[in-house]
Amino acid sequence: MKKLNIGIFLSLLLMVGLCSCGEQKSNTKLVLNEVLIENESNFQDDYGVHSAWIEIFNRSYGSADLAGCYLKFSSQPGDTASYFIPKGDVLTLIKPRQHALFWADGEPRRGTFHTNFKLDATNANWIGLYDSGKKLLDQVIVPAGTLKANQSYARVSDAADQWEVKGGSEDKYVTPSTNNKTIDSNAKNGTHPRAAALPRPKISSVRRRGKIRGRIVETAAGVRRPTRPRPPVGRTSAFFPALGASTRKPLLPFCRFSES
Repeated sequence: MKKLNIGIFLSLLLMVGLCSCGEQKSNTKLVLNEVLIENESNFQDDYGVHSAWIEIFNRSYGSADLAGCYLKFSSQPGDTASYFIPKGDVLTLIKPRQHALFWADGEPRRGTFHTNFKLDATNANWIGLYDSGKKLLDQVIVPAGTLKANQSYARVSDAADQWEVKGGSEDKYVTPSTNNKTIDSNAKNGTHPRAAALPRPKISSVRRRGKIRGRIVETAAGVRRPTRPRPPVGRTSAFFPALGASTRKPLLPFCRFSES
């Protein structure tokens, strides 16, 4: 009996340990990634309104749920607003390496992603993200006077330690609900940086019995690859048995009708 009780006790301890490790790991998944305070002509919400927004990034390779978490904001000492992220909305589940955008417009009745507070364009803004147990996950302070209209305070890249101002130049643009930094700057136009340095393929004709039978394309890696030859006109071919013969219809004989 004692052995059975000891086994049950050890099993419970193991379960508690696994649960605590899982919670500790999930707490590091979500981070504050980008903040825009004064929105004049930037991204619009689902109501077509320009409002301040807060971006949260899931930096893990597993899904993370924001339901039950808290977003807190303060611009004055001793005055902190807290927004409870409601449960029951499937959109609060953030997929791996994806983002969630919350509108700081003071209109929580508009939906799950609309907070009950507004950001302060004059003073410094402190924003904190807490889990369901009110444990701090991440926080950021946007210094006063740092941002102009339509500029954001964001991490250099997703989940990076360094923060910077975005929206002041073409190479540093505001990125709501997307990656803070493009991995390949030439990915949009479809050109690779080394594409211009690669030599053009050499094409040479292959003659057999005095007639062109095909071509060989030599790639940049030096691989010689033969191409399929064209079928001779009016003759059958081993490559094109169905297209070798002429498919032109014979002309009808010319007939002259005499007047009766």
